[in-house]
Amino acid sequence: MIAVAVARGCRHYSNYARGAHIDASQFTDISDEELSVGLLHSSLPYNPAFIRIASQLLSGPNVDPEKLARVAVSEDCVCVLRYVVQCGESTEPGNHFWTQLLNTLPATSPPPEGVLPHISRFRSETGMSPRDRRSPSIEWLRPGPSGRSRLPSQSKLSGIPRSSRGLEDCNRGTPNLRPGLSRYVAQLLRGKEPREWL
Repeated sequence: MIAVAVARGCRHYSNYARGAHIDASQFTDISDEELSVGLLHSSLPYNPAFIRIASQLLSGPNVDPEKLARVAVSEDCVCVLRYVVQCGESTEPGNHFWTQLLNTLPATSPPPEGVLPHISRFRSETGMSPRDRRSPSIEWLRPGPSGRSRLPSQSKLSGIPRSSRGLEDCNRGTPNLRPGLSRYVAQLLRGKEPREWL
């Protein structure tokens, strides 16, 4: 999933996708909304990088806020997505995308303290240190032009705890209508014919 997100323009995280090449034209049957929610899903081994990559991908120009909210509700990822959206709205208070998405998502309890990445991990912050002579600038990380990516041959993710308990607790308040998005996306990426989930 990471390599597909990188191929779709999440270049900031290309170091997480090493190995075989992937073209952005591959896996077109997986939408950015589905891939984003797949990366946010608590069934994955806990890794803040998944959440950071999803935050960049879901802020792309072709993402439909209503579809993203619907997929997040059906996959029980509202709490994590809502946190990312609140960070986006805090960074870009005038961006209608964040406001519309926040208004579309159901209310949830806040995530447990310290489980999700700090807001600074979703954006580029330059000119913040006393030694940096540039003017301070804060920008939300967005996907760039699509191109090629590499599939992970030897994953940097090995050794990560298999539990995402904090995310499971965070997401417990929303209905899990149709589980299995991560499994669905993984089957597509392996070339298998998945069962329809939406």
